[in-house]
Amino acid sequence: MSGAIDVLNSEHPKRVLIVAPNSAVSGQTGWPIGFWWAELTHPYWEFTEHGYQVDIASPDGGALQADSWSDPRDDSRYAEDDLLSLGFIASPKHAALVEKSLALAEVDPTRLADGRLLVDGKTWTGFANSEEDYADDFALGV
Repeated sequence: MSGAIDVLNSEHPKRVLIVAPNSAVSGQTGWPIGFWWAELTHPYWEFTEHGYQVDIASPDGGALQADSWSDPRDDSRYAEDDLLSLGFIASPKHAALVEKSLALAEVDPTRLADGRLLVDGKTWTGFANSEEDYADDFALGV
């Protein structure tokens, strides 16, 4: 456990930007490619529960398309127990965040007091193109 205490100021909340992909179609499978609900909703929940203001953006902005298997309502029943995502989808306020994502060009990056970006020198995570290629090859039995 850290000895630091993170005190939030409700007049100037700390902010988090969740970046999701705009929808596309896999060149290998021809299947639609979208974001995974739990990868968006679970961090959103944790951050907002701790007082952070969370914005959702995508490269082009606008409506985002989720991978159908990640939708708890999908016939596959793959994510049927994901109650956080189900609640997010059912809430008009929250669903609007995915239906009207900010375009990255609209986002003013939060900077540190010395002008550096918060992410300078940090390691980022994400789903690499090589992982996408592997998943496509697996799905096609290649």
